[in-house]
Amino acid sequence: MKKFAYFLTYVFIASTLMACGISGQTDKLIKPGDKIGKMTVEQGSTGSSRNIWLFCKFMPDEYEPFSFTNECDIPSYMSNLNINFGWLATEENFASNWDAMTWELYIDDYQIDLKAFEWIEGTDRENTKYRDWFITLKNLTPGVHTLRLSWTSETAVDDGFNIYQPGTYEQVTIFTVSE
Repeated sequence: MKKFAYFLTYVFIASTLMACGISGQTDKLIKPGDKIGKMTVEQGSTGSSRNIWLFCKFMPDEYEPFSFTNECDIPSYMSNLNINFGWLATEENFASNWDAMTWELYIDDYQIDLKAFEWIEGTDRENTKYRDWFITLKNLTPGVHTLRLSWTSETAVDDGFNIYQPGTYEQVTIFTVSE
C-alpha cells in the first residue's frame, strides 16, 4: 500500500511538471522576429493590403464589455498576413484613454509582446488622434489559427464619441489558412 501511495505521488508530481512544461511553451512573450511554429512574427507597416480584416470581421462597436468570436478563411495564396488594431479618440481624450487601457494580443496561444512592436500614431479626422499596431505574420502555415485581441480598462473610457464602460472588450478570431 505504501508503494502505491509513493507511486501515486510520483505520478502526480510528474504530471504537474509535464503540464508546466507544456504550458511553458507559450509563457515567452513573442517579439519581432520570433516564430510561432514556422510563421515569423514581424513589425508590420501601413502599406500592405494583405490585412486580416479584409477576410475576417473586426470587433463590433459595443460600449459594454463583451467577447466576440468569429471564424473566417484566409486564401492559400496569402504568404503574409497583417494584423492591425488600435485606438481612435478626440485629441483631448486620447492620452487619458490610452493610459487607462491595457492591450493584449495572442496568436495560437502565444502572447505577443506589444511593447516590443512600434505603433503608428497620427491624426485622422479633424481633432482626432489614432495609435495603431501593425503586426505581420510571415510564411503563413496552412490550417486553423486563433487570434485573441483584447483591451481592458478599470474605468469608463470616453473617446469623445462614445463612453465605453469598464471591463474587457475581447475578440477571438479563428482563421483557417487554406492548403
